[in-house]
Amino acid sequence: MHAIRLSHSCAIALAGLLLALVALPHGSAQAQLGQDDQNCINELNKNFAKVAKAQAKDICQCLKNGSKGKLSGETIEECTTSDSKGKVAKAKSKALAKAASKCTVRPPFGPTAAEGANQVAMSKELDLIHEIFGSDLDTAIILQSNDKDSGKCQLDVAKATKKCQETKLKAFNQCKKNGLKDQSIQSFVDLQACMGQDPKGKIAKACVEKLSGRIAKCDSSVDLSDAFPGCGTDDPGELGSCLDALVECAVCRALNQVDNLARDCDSFDDGVVNGSCGPLPVEQETLNLPSSAQPAETPGTPGVVVDPNSPLITQFGDPNFDLNNARYTRYFLGTLLEPPPAAQPDAILILIPGFQGGAGSFKILAENLIRRAFLQSGLTLEVWAFDRRSKQLEDAVGLDIAEAVLDPNIALDWLYGAELGLSLHPALVSGPNRRAIFHNTSDDIPFLASWTELVFSRDIDAVVEEARATATNANVFLGGHSAGASFTGRYAATNFNPDPEGAVEAGYAKLRGLVLLEGSGGSTAGAAPAEDTLDRIEDRFDGGLFNAVKSDQPSCVDGTLCDPNNPVACSGKGKQTCTGPRLAYDLRDGLLNPRVIAAVEPLSIQAVTDPDSGQIILQVDQNGIPGNNAIDQVPDLFGLSLILPDSYTVEAGFGSFIDDDGFIFGLDASLPISLGFTGPTVNGLVTWLDITEVVPPEAFPDNGPAPTGAPFGFWGVEKEPTRIDRVLSAFYVGETNVLEWYYPSSGLSVTSGLPSLDSSALSLDPPAGRGRRDIENLTQAANIDIPVISFGGSNGFASVPGTFVAFGQSIGTCTAASCDGFTPRVVDPNAPNAAFPTLGGVAGGYEVHISEGFTHQDIIMSEDNADNNVIAPLLDFL
Repeated sequence: MHAIRLSHSCAIALAGLLLALVALPHGSAQAQLGQDDQNCINELNKNFAKVAKAQAKDICQCLKNGSKGKLSGETIEECTTSDSKGKVAKAKSKALAKAASKCTVRPPFGPTAAEGANQVAMSKELDLIHEIFGSDLDTAIILQSNDKDSGKCQLDVAKATKKCQETKLKAFNQCKKNGLKDQSIQSFVDLQACMGQDPKGKIAKACVEKLSGRIAKCDSSVDLSDAFPGCGTDDPGELGSCLDALVECAVCRALNQVDNLARDCDSFDDGVVNGSCGPLPVEQETLNLPSSAQPAETPGTPGVVVDPNSPLITQFGDPNFDLNNARYTRYFLGTLLEPPPAAQPDAILILIPGFQGGAGSFKILAENLIRRAFLQSGLTLEVWAFDRRSKQLEDAVGLDIAEAVLDPNIALDWLYGAELGLSLHPALVSGPNRRAIFHNTSDDIPFLASWTELVFSRDIDAVVEEARATATNANVFLGGHSAGASFTGRYAATNFNPDPEGAVEAGYAKLRGLVLLEGSGGSTAGAAPAEDTLDRIEDRFDGGLFNAVKSDQPSCVDGTLCDPNNPVACSGKGKQTCTGPRLAYDLRDGLLNPRVIAAVEPLSIQAVTDPDSGQIILQVDQNGIPGNNAIDQVPDLFGLSLILPDSYTVEAGFGSFIDDDGFIFGLDASLPISLGFTGPTVNGLVTWLDITEVVPPEAFPDNGPAPTGAPFGFWGVEKEPTRIDRVLSAFYVGETNVLEWYYPSSGLSVTSGLPSLDSSALSLDPPAGRGRRDIENLTQAANIDIPVISFGGSNGFASVPGTFVAFGQSIGTCTAASCDGFTPRVVDPNAPNAAFPTLGGVAGGYEVHISEGFTHQDIIMSEDNADNNVIAPLLDFL
């Protein structure tokens, strides 16, 4: 079985091509750059180096004056940013002026904005000096009146380090200039190859010979580890290597930003993947696998013909499209770019999102887990985030184009341009030449009614089998968040062999363990379903629900309209029941319709460059017409006007909607994330206080002691563990996102009325059941013998370990090597109390970990910090 890659890089390349063709102003669309493009690129990089040099000189002067006690009225830290002689400002001003004259066109790659380059140049110098001396320069810099030799050593070595950095930048710029001139550089890939090039040995001379020589001249009495705490070594050779690596890191990260490159700086700075230069790069790609599930009425199922008037044909561009695919987004360590087995992961964790959730909801958890696994244990771990097949229905091609060029205006036009009276953006004209298609809740996509729980279990099975073939020793774990935990439990309890005479093909037998995140996993408990319940399940599956969804009318199994209170019209048809109408997909009480969900993407793209200063794009009037903004003009977005009554920045608007202290918490406790707190109003706009800033005490209420019995409510002191910038990035990066536009609640309701983990009354052959293994085949829960680990947040749905008792009592004893084979999953459900029962722990293969103060979403989106009780236990489990 082969996956079809929908790689992020492929989408970016496509949109990058479109940008080269239509961006205004634009340069040549040809690979070979014209002289104007070359002049612009060279000028921007030359000016970047000059601003960096001016900032470096200013910093070194501050260090010198501070070391000699000659600073008056300010600290060293204050001095480094005050630009007392105005030389940095002068260099920046010259850079802007020269860019304006030389950059009359926008090059298709390389640097594009002098303003951004200036800021990076300044930040780079400040970051480097703090890497060398620590966070507080006033504490680190030694007064020469106290220790002249040490103080002088610090200044001389700092100056030599800065010279090393200047030399590296000059070498890069010279390589670039030569390559552009001789046409050997024709893309950003060619351009980033200039990093580290030293054909004339100038870098070696400045960064090895001269830097080492300067360190050697320090008096023998100098304690090098105290003088340069960022390196922490007394060995002169090690200090020189450390400083060179710090410079390498600073240059790499700065050029990535300024020249829009994608160099892996972590391995570039010292040749080792060790987290020494920023977080380890975690990449992602989205893939499709063919699924064995071919439900009725679904495009791609044999015999199904798509209505020629269906908007799906416009969306997919072909009436013969196939939706019978399993989709997942693969998160993996970016330095391991070869596919397996060359970069075979030690283990793969497959995660299933919850109600109305997308694979992007696991982006932060995946990054945190993959990085820690490698740095802490040397393990190559991959996270495969599952997307329900309904993700294929999201018309996001225009959003991918907007992402590639980080232009929120393209995304806004794609989603709402018609209502706003916008002319179709050139990038969209050159691409799909249309705007987004949104599907109604009835006859557009009624086949969602056929997408049952078993259909998704079979889709998950396709991903599991692919992972087993990929991971070392088939080390595959399956988990889910919220409702995704129920998908996990059902998969494990499913027999995938429909032949009653054949060998059992149990889902759990294909896995090493289960991971439940803020979801109980289900239960076999409950009364046996009545015959009427089973009749209704069969009729819903056999066509009653499909017809009821399509017509939005009560329907018999063959589509005949009927009266639910007097289903005489259904006599002689199936089980003679009348299926009531329902929506094809869930609208969450109208709160999150597809157009509201999609609205997060343009604002999340805006947040990349304008997170907390300009007005959120959904509120910005278009075409100069007052009130002509998306929230006021798009009826489906009306609810946002109630939630956002004032004018907001991106982060403030998003935070006000989704934060645990905001509007949403009172309506739906499954959505909130602890992101910080409302900030001050600046220039008429409400701003946001991210968790990296000072958050007021009101954000940390105490919900009291933990419960001892039902109901299991919130408890403990609330935390603010999640960064809003990382959450926003998850909403737009790649071929997935955080929320699902079309959650297939209709098809998932087909088997309602059965115990969540036991369909024996439906699946087994008569007389024990009805032999309908084509509808569901949950018969293996009691045999699940693999380890299970669960996580909850005290401010979430699984606030205490007692939430997971029912699942533990529904499955078998753990027989894996990590278990002792006899300790029960649940030792005592009431000791010491029902909220905190005695569980089997590692010996019994049943662990539960609660993060105090975390919401339902924090469990999968929090930073990997001391409050996070997910990452470390989960890594130990894996």
